[in-house]
Amino acid sequence: MKKNVIRNVIIIVLIGCILFIGGYYFTGRVVQEIELEEFVYNGFNFTIDDTKDMTFYILQYYVRSGMEMVPGTPIPFRSDPRVIDSIPCDITRQDILNNKLVTFYFTQDPELEIKTRKKSIVATETITRVLDATKSPFLFPIDVEYAYTSEKAESPLPVVTCEDANNLVKVITLREAEKTAIITEGNCIYVQGVNGDEMIKAAERFVYSAMGVM
Repeated sequence: MKKNVIRNVIIIVLIGCILFIGGYYFTGRVVQEIELEEFVYNGFNFTIDDTKDMTFYILQYYVRSGMEMVPGTPIPFRSDPRVIDSIPCDITRQDILNNKLVTFYFTQDPELEIKTRKKSIVATETITRVLDATKSPFLFPIDVEYAYTSEKAESPLPVVTCEDANNLVKVITLREAEKTAIITEGNCIYVQGVNGDEMIKAAERFVYSAMGVM
């Protein structure tokens, strides 16, 4: 009887050791593979982070500091650049650099926020986190303002449309459309998508182009 008890204890201990070592090895291996999952797109390094609820494609880039180029703060994107590079885009990095002394107004229909479940706001923030001088001064020292295309009750934001665009004021309008794209018409830029999710993709396509990734 005593021998059986000792044997059972030994078996349990061995099984526990096997499970512990196996679990440690498997977990460590998965984490290591995630950390090493990288790719290069047009000379830019990306790291894929799928450790959270959503997969992010993190862009590594460099900014000038004095006479040196130093790593900038990595920028996470929802969209894989290898997938959304097919979205038509009229904007290039040079277009943004040529207009860094003008004011960019981001505007949209007041109802768009509700219609897209605030994804139009996410799309706007996706672009302004890079263009706005108060958020990313080392990338684009651009003056960014916000507006609506029509009056919104109790909102302090002004009404600005593409008709207000000129050589000193660029207007970026977010809108729903039958085709996801970034379209330039004079001094106005339309960032459009067939729905809220596509609008975010169009916004990220804009940013990729502005940073010279595409």
